[in-house]
Amino acid sequence: MKTSTKLLIGFGGMLVLLMLCTDIVLRANYSKGITNIHFGNNQRNTQAINRLQPFKILVATNESPAQKVKAGENGNNSNTDIYKQNTPWISVNNNNKYQAASWDSSCYRSHQSGDTLFVVFLKEGSVDISCTTLEQISSSGCNLRLDEKQAATLKVDVGPATESYFHDTRIGTLSFTGGAQSSFHMEENSVTDSLWLKLGKASALTFRGAYKFGDIQVDSLREMNISGDALGNIKQLK
Repeated sequence: MKTSTKLLIGFGGMLVLLMLCTDIVLRANYSKGITNIHFGNNQRNTQAINRLQPFKILVATNESPAQKVKAGENGNNSNTDIYKQNTPWISVNNNNKYQAASWDSSCYRSHQSGDTLFVVFLKEGSVDISCTTLEQISSSGCNLRLDEKQAATLKVDVGPATESYFHDTRIGTLSFTGGAQSSFHMEENSVTDSLWLKLGKASALTFRGAYKFGDIQVDSLREMNISGDALGNIKQLK
């Protein structure tokens, strides 16, 4: 056998061996979740956590810039362009760890003063607030969701054109005031002993939860959906 042929066979063998070694390493890394593939633009796959001190009052405001909506587009039925502000979401859940979590920590800033937590939205986004004791929520320009929240007494004031959802909540006395064109949703797995509800003009009321007694005041609702245990408890709508 010629020397050149031997060298060619040897080189081919080394190449095959190298490919086998590379394949083994890649398989080992893949099994550990290590890859060189990145999807998106370095999107965060875990929420950014901001630890908080205990608080009793939550104040949320929206300072995100308004977006231009051209005439005849995206629900703008007028003949002129309008500017519409995005409505971020703030969610509150029951947890012994006081913290704020967000997929995009640049969408808001927060600070605490005494027993009050201030959350300011700088652009469209969402923040999940975890806490135990909460007595009052004041929200302006933000949608609100309470998930599995428990409280002896809770007072909630929200601004106009916002949505508020109560999911699987247990609240002794709930006082809720919504601005014009706001929406109040209480799901059937939520329970409150005493309910004091007041909604501004052209608001929407969806009530499937249960309550023992209370007072509901509305002003020319644009939408109303009441079902479940609530039907048997409502005596008067003012």
